[in-house]
Amino acid sequence: MGILHERTERVRKYKRICKNHKVSNSNQLWEMDTKYVFIAGTREVAYLTSIIDVFDRSIIAYDLSLSANASAAERVTITALYNRKIKGHVNGLTLRTDNGSQFIAHKFEKLCLKENIMHERIPVHSPNYNAHIESYHRYLQDECLTGKMFLTFDEAEDTIERYVNGYNTKRVHSSIDYRTPNEFYNLKNCNFKNNLVISV
Repeated sequence: MGILHERTERVRKYKRICKNHKVSNSNQLWEMDTKYVFIAGTREVAYLTSIIDVFDRSIIAYDLSLSANASAAERVTITALYNRKIKGHVNGLTLRTDNGSQFIAHKFEKLCLKENIMHERIPVHSPNYNAHIESYHRYLQDECLTGKMFLTFDEAEDTIERYVNGYNTKRVHSSIDYRTPNEFYNLKNCNFKNNLVISV
C-alpha cells in the first residue's frame, strides 16, 4: 500500500559560519586555502593546499597535487596534525576554510569530526575572513611563482618547498615581535611569556 519505504541513511552535515576569535596561543586557529600553480611543461594545473597557524604565522603543512579534492584537504590536515604533534590529542582547534568543494565534502567533514577539529567556513565572497592564508598565498605568488616557468611537477614542488622553508625559518614578521614563525613557535613551546592576543 506504499506505507513502508526503504530507509536511507542520513549523512551528518554541518555548516558553521566563522566567528570572531581571540587567539592567544598556537594551534587554536588555523586557516586553509588552495591556489593554482601552472605547470607549463605539461600544460597541467596543480593545486597547492596550505595551512597557516594564525597565531605564530607558520605554514604548518602544504600539499601540491593535480586534484583539488577532499583527499588533498584531508592529507594536508593530517600532515599538519602530525607536524604539530597533536594527532589524536586536539584540544580547542578551529580550522577555517572557504566554501570550496573539497572543504564541504562529507569526507573532509568526517575527518574534522573524527579529529575533534571545529571546522568553520567563511561567508561566500568574503576572503578577508581568511586573510592570513590569503596574504601568504599572495606573497608566494609574487615572490616564488610569478615569472617562473615550471617544466615539470617536481620542479614546481621543489621550488615551493624551498620557499616554504625560507618563509618559516628566515622571514621575520612584525606581528610576532619581529621573529620568524619557527622561532616564535619554539619560544612559545619553551614557556616564553608575552601578552600577544590576536583578534580575527
